[in-house]
Amino acid sequence: TLHQDMASGLSMPVGFASPSGDVAAAAVDACAAALQSRCFFGDTKQGTTAIVHSLGNPDAHIVLPVGATSPHCPERSVGDALARLEKSELPHGIIVDCTVSGPGSDYRQQSQAAAEICQQLAGGKRGITGVLLQSNLVGGCQQLPLPE
Repeated sequence: TLHQDMASGLSMPVGFASPSGDVAAAAVDACAAALQSRCFFGDTKQGTTAIVHSLGNPDAHIVLPVGATSPHCPERSVGDALARLEKSELPHGIIVDCTVSGPGSDYRQQSQAAAEICQQLAGGKRGITGVLLQSNLVGGCQQLPLPE
């Protein structure tokens, strides 16, 4: 896909997540695709269209959501994602998304998800390379001020 093509040409880490269903499968496939060299249309510094040849991105990783309505990050989900990476012979490393987004979710529950990740790490789980957390200085939706 276009996202995988572009990710293969970036010189920075890129995370892939699946919106639903078998979360790790689509993300692992995207990581594998981004790891490969690719050719795709892109823009030059001069603003013209060109064919871009990428070398592949070895820093693609899975972003594993904790769940739309639950702040729990079961060790089984982390283990399944890591097993898929190993089976695909991809570099190990997942980022756990603790933001608990979705209808009826509560951003204040992300600390519970992060605590569960810390327990897994303290218990010897390897392969979790980071977490995503929201910064909520003020609860609720904030409106952007209108320009004067």
